[in-house]
Order: sequence, then structure tokens, then C-alpha cells
Amino acid sequence: MTDQLFYTSAAGNSFLLSFDMNASFEALKGYALAGGYKPDGYILFDDINESYFEWRFLNNDGSEVDFCGNALRAVGVCAKQAFGFDEININTLAGMFEVKALSDNEFKAQMPTPSLRKKIKVEGFGETLLVDAGVPHLLLKVGQFDQEVLNKSALSIRGLKLEDDAQNYNLTFYTEGSPVPCVTFERGVEGFTKACGSGALAVAFLKSFEADQKMDVDLKMPGGTLKVNYEGESVFMTGPAQIDKTIK
Repeated sequence: MTDQLFYTSAAGNSFLLSFDMNASFEALKGYALAGGYKPDGYILFDDINESYFEWRFLNNDGSEVDFCGNALRAVGVCAKQAFGFDEININTLAGMFEVKALSDNEFKAQMPTPSLRKKIKVEGFGETLLVDAGVPHLLLKVGQFDQEVLNKSALSIRGLKLEDDAQNYNLTFYTEGSPVPCVTFERGVEGFTKACGSGALAVAFLKSFEADQKMDVDLKMPGGTLKVNYEGESVFMTGPAQIDKTIK
């Protein structure tokens, strides 16, 4: 096992990766602060064994979550560049997922099969979908992306008494376009991130739900474009990932 730390990004979503499953969150955050890094999340691995990983994923506030779509590709780029693996399997709390390198900086990751959890009426948005895409996302359609308006909307929704506690899921805003523009206010980060893989997956599910058939969808997040496609019963996401810095 390597004791290296990697600072990575996947479509603008940033992560600090440690190959020590028992690493202290406080110590890892200390490394990030000392280096001037501001990761959206922290990924902790156990020993690599024949291209198989166990992981834990922690938000920026230290809370543990089941899944992060962009983080899969961030793991993929480290496995390729640090260990020479073009294909790996990652065991997450949401299930086991395969990641393949298409090039040095483009990766295709198997994703959870998204599903509709329920419909929720939200003041100012009408009936919206709460979608499980490995983690839950409330999908909110807007006419255009105005950051000030999005910030106010996100904070307002967090304060509403909805059928479900708004603190327990992400808020993904989208509008019409091709690729489909979308951006996510992530729990645990408590702010908008440059990309969110599960948020993009949730919006792709919405498009298939509206069309009443599985559709391949391209999605444009502030940090880059992500592609969602179906192969039989499985769904995959393709997008960029890179190592920005090997910290030690």
C-alpha cells in the first residue's frame, strides 16, 4: 500500500485521496489547509487487491455518505497513474461499481440505477422529483442560471418544511439545453460545487422519466460535461478526471 496523498479533480469536483482507510479526517483536512487546497470531499481506501478497492467517502464537513459519482473517476485516475490499472472495481456503501480508463484523463464509471423516490411540491417550483441516484437529489427547474437567485433559492428550500427534511438531500437545479445545464447545492459541502456526478445522473433520469424511455444524455455542469448512457440494465457516466497534485 502506498502512503501517498493525491489531490484530484473530476469535472471540477475536487477530492483529497488517502490510501489509508483509518486516516484521521482532522489530519487529512490539516494537509488540505496547509497546502491551500479546498476539496469537496475526502476519499479513504484500504489495500488495493487485484484492482479491487474498498472506500469510505467523507464530505467536507466530515460526514460520511454512501456514494459520489465524480469520486469514482477520481479513484480511477489514481489507480491508473499510481498502480497501472486500466480497470478497477470500487465497493461503496451504495454497491460495487466498475471504472474503466478510456484515456489518461477520461474515465467511464458504472453508476447506481437511479429511481424515483417521490414527488414533492416546493413553493415557487411546483411539483418536483426527489430522485435516488446513489444519494438523494431534489430536482428543480429554473429558467436560467443566475447565481444570486440560485443561492437564495437553495437557502430558502433548506428552510422549508417539506414532506422530507430538506437537510437530508442535495438540491440540483437544471434548465433546458443540449447538453442539459445543471448545478448542485451539495449537503455536507453546504454550497454549490463545480460538478456533482449523482446530480447529473439524477437529471439524466428525469429526462428518461419524461420521455418514458431510457435515454443517453449529455449534461453540462460548471466544471465540465458528463455523459450518461445505458447499456442493458446498467447505467454509466463518462467524464474527465486528473491528478492535480501528489501531496506526499
